[in-house]
Formats: sequence, structure tokens, C-alpha cells
Amino acid sequence: MRDQMEGLPRDDGTDAPGSPIVAPVFFVSFILSGAMIFLNLLVEVIVNSMSEMPVTARPDEASGPERSPPPSLHAPELGSPHERLLAERLARIETLLEAMRDGPRGRA
Repeated sequence: MRDQMEGLPRDDGTDAPGSPIVAPVFFVSFILSGAMIFLNLLVEVIVNSMSEMPVTARPDEASGPERSPPPSLHAPELGSPHERLLAERLARIETLLEAMRDGPRGRA
């Protein structure tokens, strides 16, 4: 910005005229518009990820005795595909940890 304000030397030895008013206005507006674009992208990513989340009813909004208790982490029911996938991944992790605990085999 300072080079644009003061002017730069040309190849023929003369100085190009500087613009002490236009240069700061351009660079400040460029930085602010870039920040606003980045902020808009960030908000768009957050809104998009929130719109893809499944909608579940809050426990206090359920009516009457048919309200089910919240799921327990100690005794999970594997009803949904997500819970089954989580159980499969946890089982794989446990087998990998057991293999790591046993150590490398076949090395002397």
C-alpha cells in the first residue's frame, strides 16, 4: 500500500505518480470484503451442517406416558443403523488394541 501511495520508479528513471487517497481506500475495502466473504462462508458451513442434522423431539415436548426414557450408554439398544455402525467400529477398535497389546509376532 505504501508503494502505491508514494509511487514506484519506472524503467526510464522517472517516478510513477502515487495516489495517497485511492490506495488506502482500495486496500482497506479489499481486506474488509475478503473478511466478509470468509465470514459468510463460515456461517454457510455452520448453517448447512445444522440443517443436515436429524431432528429429534426434546424430552419435555413428548406427550404423556408414551414418552420413552433417554438411551443408556451402558446398555445400548442397537436399533438404529448408526448405533450398529458405532458398535461395529468399537469392536474393531477393541480387536486392534488387543493386537497391539500382544505385540509384534514373528520377530526374533
